[in-house]
Amino acid sequence: MGKPKFPVTAIKFEALPLKSLADWQVMLTYPDGQQEHVTGFRNETEALNWIGSSQCLEWVRARGYG
Repeated sequence: MGKPKFPVTAIKFEALPLKSLADWQVMLTYPDGQQEHVTGFRNETEALNWIGSSQCLEWVRARGYG
């Protein structure tokens, strides 16, 4: 595996409610401005817990960030 594109600490994570549903999402904003959304959270607490989890870190690393 090559060098990561950016360190994980350079990525901005935001827990946001979905407008059309009662669910929540996490929006990631990378240093280059690219954004990605992770959906499927039932509430803000679930989204925030995912941001702080090892699963989130693994998910980001699988995309080449580290």
